[in-house]
Amino acid sequence: MEIKQIDARGGWDNLNYVVIGKGGECLVIDPLDIDQIDKVIREYRVKVKAVINTHGHLDHIQGNLEASQKFDAPIWAHPLAKQWGTKVDHYLQDREMIDLAGEADGVEVLHTPGHTMDHLSLLVTRGPDSWALICGDTLFNAGVGNCHNGGDPAVLYDTIQKIVVPLDDKVEVLPGHNYLVSNLSFTLSLEPGNMAAQQLLEQGDDQLVSNIGLERKINLFLRQAPLKFPDGEQLDGQELFLRLREQRNRW
Repeated sequence: MEIKQIDARGGWDNLNYVVIGKGGECLVIDPLDIDQIDKVIREYRVKVKAVINTHGHLDHIQGNLEASQKFDAPIWAHPLAKQWGTKVDHYLQDREMIDLAGEADGVEVLHTPGHTMDHLSLLVTRGPDSWALICGDTLFNAGVGNCHNGGDPAVLYDTIQKIVVPLDDKVEVLPGHNYLVSNLSFTLSLEPGNMAAQQLLEQGDDQLVSNIGLERKINLFLRQAPLKFPDGEQLDGQELFLRLREQRNRW
């Protein structure tokens, strides 16, 4: 199995994905840049099994109908995506496995609410091991999604703790947007001694594909230890997460 990351043109720093199986089928995730997606599909000569939305925000569903028609593929999403009033042909359930023809590796659907209540992520496996998390706007490089439009930061905290934190360090993080530089700057504004974040920022590689192990070092929202803020307040757990999210909203 192979995953192609597409830097979509559109002004939102969106990242689209094509998950390619060995047997000639693929999945298209959060289509926005249809031309680039089409190039990948033609290059690999694969048939689109489904168009999948991680959640119902406009920048993740805007290309649905064009992609569905162009590739003759159904649209799949979480049942709670009904609230957005968009066309969905099949509703995916938490822990559902998606099979691609001729592919021994798997794609597991995970309900990851918080950014929105309908949010899902896809955990891609290689053999018995988890390989990559296509996580939409739940988890970013050095950050997490905001909860302004249909979300709840307390629910997002629970999702991060229950789904993301237990993942193996080697699992690649494939988010729905590239906010790496701004998120690293936020980390350093509160933890100026974070050498991993500082080194990444100095490298200037905004095309980095990180993993859970690296995120534990640079992503304050995955922090399991207390953090002392400049005003002297020290927080941990959910209180820390909620303050970080509120502070990031204003940063």
